[in-house]
Amino acid sequence: MRIAVVTRPRDPISLRIYQQNVTSELEKVGVTLVRVSENGSIPNRCDLIWDPGLGMRRIPDVLRTADIPVVVTVHGVRVFSIPEKELHSRERRMKQLLIDDWKSFKEKVDAIVTVSKYGAEEVCSAFDITPDKVCPIYHGVNQQIFHPNGEKPIQKTPYFLHVAQYQPLKNSPRLFVAYSKLPVSKRPNLMAILPGFSEDITRWKIPGLHIITKEILPLELAKWYRGALGFMFPSIRETFGLPILEAMACGCPVLTSNQTGCAEISGDAALKVNPKSISEMQKEMKRLIEETQLREQLATKGINHAARFSWKKSGEEHLKLFKKVIINSSKYM
Repeated sequence: MRIAVVTRPRDPISLRIYQQNVTSELEKVGVTLVRVSENGSIPNRCDLIWDPGLGMRRIPDVLRTADIPVVVTVHGVRVFSIPEKELHSRERRMKQLLIDDWKSFKEKVDAIVTVSKYGAEEVCSAFDITPDKVCPIYHGVNQQIFHPNGEKPIQKTPYFLHVAQYQPLKNSPRLFVAYSKLPVSKRPNLMAILPGFSEDITRWKIPGLHIITKEILPLELAKWYRGALGFMFPSIRETFGLPILEAMACGCPVLTSNQTGCAEISGDAALKVNPKSISEMQKEMKRLIEETQLREQLATKGINHAARFSWKKSGEEHLKLFKKVIINSSKYM
């Protein structure tokens, strides 16, 4: 099988992780992957073209003009899940552009991969797409990096951990407020690793809160997960939420949102809160501080839960879908 893969010079961290792991698994089983740019020409003898990086992006020309089967991965279209009054003007413009793009493209595309069932429902609703064209395939977690037996950071004070590629929907400010309401004498530090954090850090002068804005490499990040008293991930909206699984795989108790992809991906292995309720966050953080048995139960549940997600399985499901599309596609014959 020979697949043309749409590539871009820059991608968010989560998309890079997805693409690197799935393409690696495909190459392991003998699939030939040929890179093509958004405005490039599809190389000869390709069986299919796959764009692994759609979502809040326009449909590239190379897909619009393709004369072979087309598969895309949509990582989420958040502007369709946020109330209109909360959207910025540029988000409203992008929403309309996406609607216009997908009016015709939904007929051309052969299959759409989403990273969760929530993501599938979102894309079907946004673009009026029939569910039979959409295939949810979960991410995996790299168990060679993210596991409970390994180094931990040298920290004299216990800490909670919060990790996210920052944007407002990550809900960091509410988490910071909830943390500030915990008794100072009992609360651990809160280490917030937030690449792209654009707010004025001096606004958040909360004793115990440490904001790190540089990107942390996976091996180093795994150390932070292992050493944490708990991992805080109360996003307002996620299509998947890979840090949830990374933390669980490292044996770190997880507190996350009871909505969207967070609720789906965490299963019954995490504490869940209304992401807009500061009081709920504060209450569950307090439980994590005080209840050793709860932390131990969540750690065990999390390790077992994360073990169900592998990049090998994800790669196999992508390959199965690609084969199905190629076999079923007769409109190009």
